[in-house]
Amino acid sequence: MARRVLLTGATGLIGCHTAAALAREGFAVRALVRDEAKLARVLAPLGVDLARDGV
Repeated sequence: MARRVLLTGATGLIGCHTAAALAREGFAVRALVRDEAKLARVLAPLGVDLARDGV
């Protein structure tokens, strides 16, 4: 079973690299983001799930 992680700020510089590294290591990554379009461009190819921030 894949280890799961919820990552905030995943479309920022550090968060993006962190999400990519976790995905490569086999983690099931869910990203909490404000900009869904940016997630689609940057992280969707890595299989990162979306958790939309409603704040």
